[in-house]
Amino acid sequence: MAVFVGALWRHYFLFPFPQLKRLKTSWSSAAPLPGPPPDNVIITKYKAGVPLYSDRNYVDYLGDARLDGLILVQISRHRTEDIHLKSEHPVQVFRLLTRKNDNKMFSSWDPVPIKVKVLGYSCALTWVVSKSFPKGLISLKAGGPRAASPILLKLQGVETPIMGIEVHEDPD
Repeated sequence: MAVFVGALWRHYFLFPFPQLKRLKTSWSSAAPLPGPPPDNVIITKYKAGVPLYSDRNYVDYLGDARLDGLILVQISRHRTEDIHLKSEHPVQVFRLLTRKNDNKMFSSWDPVPIKVKVLGYSCALTWVVSKSFPKGLISLKAGGPRAASPILLKLQGVETPIMGIEVHEDPD
């Protein structure tokens, strides 16, 4: 009898189910960050605990120290357009990936033995790949289709790394 009443209670969404759903939604880490519009590209210095996307509070829960101090290019989580960067120095690009994306575009990239754990609503980013590029214009695919792949950069031979990189919206 109790199981039947419980099933009806849940089916008709009676107290406390609506309140629990509201509470879960308000505490969700998927809430957009206040600030710039979602398609904005933000360049900042990375350290553990910094959100990897410009529109979500998703962070790496493992916080490997080898990523600290790299340049983070924050893009929106569901960006589909390519990202165009101009670097004054050779650069090593790191991308955080999920197995739920189509990662064929990263097949020529090298796996990196750094573990990450970025938990999202539809997928989790759990592995890292990298590729080196010469100085100049760099065009990067956003990743997807589940989620864009966060971008971390390591400029070669630079004291103040954030000063040698800029975003180009139009590659021409």
